[in-house]
Amino acid sequence: MLKRPLPLVIPFAVLILVGIGLHWTPYRPNYRHLWSYAVPNSPQETYAALVHNTTPADSFRHNLRADTKYVTTWNSAGMTNVFQGYVNLIYLAFASGRVAVIPPLAPSPTHLGGKKSYHWLNFGRVFDIPRLSVAINSPLLEWADLKRAPYNVPWNKHMPPLEGVAMDEIGCWSLWEAVKDSGPQRTYMEQFLRLGTAKDVSYTPVPVNTVIQGRYGVHVWGLVDLFYERGRSLALAEPGLNSTLTPHSKVPLLPDDHLTCLDDLHIAHSWRISEWEYDMSPAWRFIGLHTHFTGKVEEAARRLIRRAAKLGAKDAIPPFIAIHARRHDIVGDCLEKMKNDTYCYAPLSVYANRVREVREELQERYGVESPLATPQFVIVTSDEKDPKWWNEVAKMGWLAIDHASDPNPDLAEWQPTVMDSVIQSMAIGFVGSKSSSFSLVSALRVRDWNGGAIRSVSWNHGKGG
Repeated sequence: MLKRPLPLVIPFAVLILVGIGLHWTPYRPNYRHLWSYAVPNSPQETYAALVHNTTPADSFRHNLRADTKYVTTWNSAGMTNVFQGYVNLIYLAFASGRVAVIPPLAPSPTHLGGKKSYHWLNFGRVFDIPRLSVAINSPLLEWADLKRAPYNVPWNKHMPPLEGVAMDEIGCWSLWEAVKDSGPQRTYMEQFLRLGTAKDVSYTPVPVNTVIQGRYGVHVWGLVDLFYERGRSLALAEPGLNSTLTPHSKVPLLPDDHLTCLDDLHIAHSWRISEWEYDMSPAWRFIGLHTHFTGKVEEAARRLIRRAAKLGAKDAIPPFIAIHARRHDIVGDCLEKMKNDTYCYAPLSVYANRVREVREELQERYGVESPLATPQFVIVTSDEKDPKWWNEVAKMGWLAIDHASDPNPDLAEWQPTVMDSVIQSMAIGFVGSKSSSFSLVSALRVRDWNGGAIRSVSWNHGKGG
């Protein structure tokens, strides 16, 4: 699942790591009040150092400090792709000395099911932002700290804005336009935050020299250059680099330099595409590794595990193996081409083989006498809805999570997605689905947080195994 970088790129990787330094503190020449930044004991103290007011304003500009520069993004996809984009955002801020402003988790109807309204969850409702800020010694904000919006409640594009909230027009950089040679990646986040009337942001494509060869993404360090005066000036002077008109005001706006914004940081990479699959991924090593779940969602996950394993409410949870069997959207292309369910869907016997391999690796690593070498049960998480398939899971002696047994109003329709992710992260062994970013990030957590063993199953594994 996780690949080793090619020898050709090792010197380049070493240069990056040496240049950054494992405990590097960002250089902030213009922000004197942040030089000695340390995360204080209370959120109120944190906000006071970074924004004008400790409560969100009607306009985000009313809360920006003149002596501080910020950076933000938005993208719409499954939760893990959004997570990776936000990790890239924090990495950009970390590298450039800016303050990251993290948007809420944007719902994806294809992943959360068809509904009229969805909860736009604050990032900090799922992930422990103060702990992350301490770990990377960098200040972090959420959009909920800057501007009023209907956070954490059901919202849809047809709902009126909150009373008194200003319509803030802004210009942003577009990675999507440069990479895809099409329009920018517009999302309903623009409307949710009332950055115009409806998808009203003005976009300027990032320069061609930031684009990775083959147009598979954009270089992080090319983006960092845009945050400084010389790099920004050179980019905006490029011939043919035009800003789109805002649908509302019909005027082009240059990318904002006070709150720099970018349309889709999921396609930003430090050195190559799919770098999260490689051991030296900077975004994972410096940011994602330290982005833990909140204690509240972890405790909710433990309750679900105890119910599934028939443990007492206060019983310790023994080491276990988690499986993520992604079934439907990931095999769409295979089914369309092959017209063969048997070929496209790996049978449970393949997962059983991977579970055996995980057990063997744990025994070799920790010794057969160690509790870590003898996981007590296997928990299966999946998007599969067919009861027959789940009956086969039960026949294997494996456990399933009953999300309905402990509804979590704080997470609402996000509960299965979030809880499955948290549960997987607690395992000592993990078997995921190849090509699934959800599986990939869970594998990284199991490996690097728990010292666990990881494997993956290909979605077109057929009867092999």
